[in-house]
Amino acid sequence: MLLNSAVLEVIVGLFFVYLLLALICSAISEWTAGILALRARMLREGIANLLDDPTSQALAGEFYRHPLVQGLSRKRGAGSRNLPSYIPAAVFVRVLLDLTARGEAGAGHRTWSEVLADLCARIAAGETLRGIEQELLRQLEAAGLNQVKVAQLEQVTAQLATARDALAAFDLSDASKDSAAGRFLVDRVAQLDKMVKQFEDEVNATLNQAQANVENYFNETMGRVSGWYKRHVQYWIIGIALAVSLLLNVDTFAIVDDLMIEPTLRTAVAELASKWVAVQDRQNPPPLPETLEQQKQLETLGLPLGWQPENLPASNDLAGWLTKLLGIIVTTIAVSLGAPFWFDLLNKLVNLRMSGARPTT
Repeated sequence: MLLNSAVLEVIVGLFFVYLLLALICSAISEWTAGILALRARMLREGIANLLDDPTSQALAGEFYRHPLVQGLSRKRGAGSRNLPSYIPAAVFVRVLLDLTARGEAGAGHRTWSEVLADLCARIAAGETLRGIEQELLRQLEAAGLNQVKVAQLEQVTAQLATARDALAAFDLSDASKDSAAGRFLVDRVAQLDKMVKQFEDEVNATLNQAQANVENYFNETMGRVSGWYKRHVQYWIIGIALAVSLLLNVDTFAIVDDLMIEPTLRTAVAELASKWVAVQDRQNPPPLPETLEQQKQLETLGLPLGWQPENLPASNDLAGWLTKLLGIIVTTIAVSLGAPFWFDLLNKLVNLRMSGARPTT
């Protein structure tokens, strides 16, 4: 025997059936979601909510028309494109900067300083910022980026440029750098250059933090979007699991009965499960044809699958039909837990040995 208990073999066989059905349902769900572009549509809904534009979709439309986002979309022909199903955080931030800082068309990508100046100017003019712009301003302030710091950098940079121009003009004259005026200008340029580098380091660190803050904000929102998608797909999985269980007549109670009373069948199914699971990877499920082949092998072994007469109660056996319906419902609930759940449980069971742990070689 593969395991030290008939009950364990029954459980292995039953869990193997659940795993195969869960893989079939997952493949059907992914195939359907791909045809309906469910991921891309859910992502667009999440972007619209993130941009505080769930109703009009005008800002979301601008976002998706941006060249960086267009580059993530696959062209279908006649100028139309499929919506992307994934947008990197860095791309989102770059597009958000361009949409937030208003400038002339074709002026190139906006900088954080331009964004900050634009937002502050609009607030000073009495304009009400959109929700995403208010959030962007909060993230910039949290990173420590403000107009005072930017103005100080610009002021010192301008002073440095003036001092360098004066030094260059002084060099062109007949006076010597060793004179008092010459030494003053050289020292002044060195001092301002040092101040500019310090300010640039501070501002660059602040800009990097601002970039990280906005990317984290985007990633947190996309985490919620992933939750929406998973919950939405879970409803599909339940419906698909019910349809597959009905189509294949997968009655949990009938399977358990046959495995309990047929030792040969029980052992054969447990061995098939052990061999198959040993070569599978949890992160890379097998293709659908291979999974269907395993399901066919279970039927060949004699497991009560399908709507053959021998697998059905008598036509006038109401209790038998109610039990079968209940068995199919139990199967549906179990399969809806997902393939990873059953794969992990099955792996633990098939590693049990008749004599305990395997001795070392």
